[in-house]
Amino acid sequence: MKVIYSYKEISNHGKSISDTFVRLARLSVELANRFYETELYCDLASKYFFEKNKIPFTRIILLDDIEYYRGSVFSYPKIVAMIHQEEPYIHIDFDTLIFNKLEHSNTLKFAYPEVKLNPTYDWNQIEYIYNSYILPFKKYSEHKISFS
Repeated sequence: MKVIYSYKEISNHGKSISDTFVRLARLSVELANRFYETELYCDLASKYFFEKNKIPFTRIILLDDIEYYRGSVFSYPKIVAMIHQEEPYIHIDFDTLIFNKLEHSNTLKFAYPEVKLNPTYDWNQIEYIYNSYILPFKKYSEHKISFS
């Protein structure tokens, strides 16, 4: 298994690039590197940014689908990175820290840490998941995946 990250600066994603972001990204990758190879899937500007800030990925992979994307769906680079996988992986964000080697199986799993579905939830949270994850997945990936 490997850990993958993805990134492209998208103007409306609401997260600013700050010293805190860089420190957290470095820590996330350093911790993941203790157990796994780490790969970043990105555009050229992001590659330069992470190299300049000495974020220690095992590999950085440039993808044209990310480079030339001009839309506003911030999860698009994640979807593209996942489409390119041919071996077991976990995709994490830069604010995710791995302290222990993760157990894995052959199942597909999604996590939504920004949405609290337990013990209660409201329909806005369900709608957020649908609009942020399900719709982009269907639009850009559904035709590339066989569920049989």
